[in-house]
Amino acid sequence: MSSSFSNDSNNNLIGYEEAAQILGIAKGTLYAWVSEGRIGYVRFSPRCVRFQRAVLEAYVQERVVPVAATCGAANTDVCAVPQQRKRA
Repeated sequence: MSSSFSNDSNNNLIGYEEAAQILGIAKGTLYAWVSEGRIGYVRFSPRCVRFQRAVLEAYVQERVVPVAATCGAANTDVCAVPQQRKRA
């Protein structure tokens, strides 16, 4: 029987504490995300939930916002933070 799950270090199963650290969020937020189905997880029983490190790292990478194309190292004036518009 072949399995797509390997013992590779990127597929280590980790708990809530370490998963929350990888994501940079509070553990309570991670509990909410699991409850809402916002993040992938492995459920062994009602109280035993684990996360694949590679899945969490991919989740973070998918949400990286690229630097604006107009921002260049040679011209730092272009990189200024835009002012927020006043609401009417």
